[in-house]
Formats: sequence, C-alpha cells, structure tokens
Amino acid sequence: MKIQHRHHHFHFFGNREVASLDFALALVGFGVGLVSVFIPVYLWQIGFPLWQILLFYLLEAFYFIPLGFLMVPLFRRLTDKSMLLLSLPFFILYFLGVSYIEQMPWLFFLMPAVFSIRGLLFNTGYHLDFSAAVDGKNLGKELGARYMISSLFSLVAPFIGGLIIVFLSFQTAFYITAFILLVAILPLLFFPPHHVSPKLTVKSVWGAIVDKRLKYNTLSNIGYANEFIVGGVVWKLFLFLAIGSIEQFGGLVSISLLVSAIVTYFAGMVADGRRKRKELALTSGLLSGLWITRTITTTALGAAISQIVLHLIYPSLIVVWTKEFYHLAKTHPNPTVFILGREILLRISRVAFIGLLILLAVLVSQSAFFAICFVVAGIFSLFFMFSNKQDKKVFEKV
Repeated sequence: MKIQHRHHHFHFFGNREVASLDFALALVGFGVGLVSVFIPVYLWQIGFPLWQILLFYLLEAFYFIPLGFLMVPLFRRLTDKSMLLLSLPFFILYFLGVSYIEQMPWLFFLMPAVFSIRGLLFNTGYHLDFSAAVDGKNLGKELGARYMISSLFSLVAPFIGGLIIVFLSFQTAFYITAFILLVAILPLLFFPPHHVSPKLTVKSVWGAIVDKRLKYNTLSNIGYANEFIVGGVVWKLFLFLAIGSIEQFGGLVSISLLVSAIVTYFAGMVADGRRKRKELALTSGLLSGLWITRTITTTALGAAISQIVLHLIYPSLIVVWTKEFYHLAKTHPNPTVFILGREILLRISRVAFIGLLILLAVLVSQSAFFAICFVVAGIFSLFFMFSNKQDKKVFEKV
C-alpha cells in the first residue's frame, strides 16, 4: 500500500480534509462516550451477574477472530474511508440492540457479533488512515494532539450520559448515541481514501500474528489487551459499586477525561524526545503500582482519587506505546496486514484471559475477585515495557 503523507500539526483547525476526519472522530467519541462506559453497569442493573457480564465481552473478542479472517476478501476491496463509513451503521445497531437486551435476551449473544464487525471496520480503517497520514518525525506530537481533541470533545459525555440515564432512561441515552453516530457519517464524506493492498490474504495476516520478529511487540500487545479489559469492565463496575450513583460515576469519568486531555498533549511532545524509553518504563511501573494499591481501596473517595490518578499516568504511557505501533505499521511492507494481525492478536489474548476471569468470578467471592483482577492487571501493566525491547527497524532491514 502506498503511504501518502499529510501534515497534521494541530490539524483540527487546518487542512479541511483532515479536519473533517477529526470532527467525525470527535462526534463518534462524544456519542459513544454517552453510554459506552455505562454498559457494564447497565448489564449489572438489569440483572446479569458478574460472570455473564464478562461473557458478553468474551463473545465480542471471540466473534472478532473468525470474522477478521472471513472479511479479508472484503477488506481488499475497501479503503480506510469506506471502512469507517461502513462501521457506523454497526455502531448504531449495536447501541440500539443493547438497549433491548432486557426485553429480548437473545440479543445478548448477537450484539457482541455486531460490535466485532464494527471493531474490524472502524479500528482497521482508523489505524490505516492515521498511519498513512501521520508525519513520522512528529508522530508523538500528532498522536497527543489527536487524543487531546478526542478527549476534549468526549470529556463531558459520561456526565451528560449519566444525567440522561438518571432523569430519562438507559434506552434514551442509547437512542441519542445512535442519532449522534448517524450525524457523524456526514464529515466522513470529505476526506480522501487510502486503498488497502490487493496482496492482503488470510495467510499474510496469520503470518503477522505469529511473526517471531515481533515477539516483544506481541507481548506488549497481550499486556495492553488484558489490562484494558480489567480497566474497562472490572474496574468500571468496582468504581460504580463504590460510588453508588450513576450521575456521580459519569461525572467522575468526565473529570478524568479532562485530566487526560491536558496530560495527553504534553505527553505527545515528550514521546518524540530521546527519553521515550524511560517514560514508557516509568509510566508502566507507575500504572502497575496503581493497580496494586486498588486492592486496598475500600471507600468511594479512594476509588475516585485512583480514577483521576490513572488519567495522570495512562496518557503518557499510551501515547509512547502507540507511537511504536504506528512506526511499525508505517514501515511494514503491507500496513493493512500488520494492523489487522495486531487487532486479531488482541482478541485471541482476550478470549483466553476473559475465560479465566469468568471461572474466577464463579469460584471466589466478589471482593476476592476484584482484588485478584487488580493484581493481575498490575502484572500485565508491566508488559508494556516489552515494547522497549522491540527492534523498531525490523521491517526497514528487509
């Protein structure tokens, strides 16, 4: 795939084509932010036990794997633009479908498949566009700018979503999200497409997953995949149970995003410097330590402080770590192969990990489950440091 460069320097207010993509992503971030953080809470409140909530996310990861390989022939015919456009109807269908799970329980098993298709199209299209458009010399700064823009647009979303849920209903919040995602289609019509390589094959994607030259990148991806599940599902449930109020829960998440927006932009600048390896090691260690402290967190105040501290640490870590991902994608002979392979790898890891969490949730008490999960997340946080050992020029030597 031919990589075309577009310069982004805080481009949200610059290049019209790039601005249209950023605006679309901001709309998606705001719309999804209204409800996505509440989905584990929603499933909990309509009567699903902890192990079934985890099963919902296991199914999302499980469906993604065969669908990822089955959709390879389709991907060869698409561009990053068409992938993003096609993903939005599945986004909308997912949130509408989830809102009816209580009335139609069979949707519990179908919606994860819809979400997997959404993930395949949206994530692959997004990463393809960014890796094609980004200026490699200022990659960290551009990542920081894009993440900051996304955070700024979505930072009030959880608080607003919480108010909508409390004063209206979960279903109303899902409807509003669906409408916003529908509007997000419009700006996507105005940015140029990047074509997928016709050499994309199932064999090449599998080769990217098991590529021994990427073993350290693979380990860091496994750490990210599983720490993310504990943070996005288990911790969110713990946080809600500690706070006990949907509107306060949403407000706290919004405050966290504000902190994240500020830190992320400056983290991007540091990511382009010479100390990025030290920054990755330091923030990975701090994140691990934060997870361990959560095993003794018992009050709402403690949980709230921990949530805010997370967003002081995580942006710096994720910007540096993601920078290495995009560098490998840009230098890979076939970026689509690398991107899709990494996306499938994340899900393979999550299927095994969430399966173990389900077993754990059945066998131990709720408090013990949370404590064990936090320790495990602390261990997986250290896996980010494997990225420092990865040869960043592995594809440049071919």
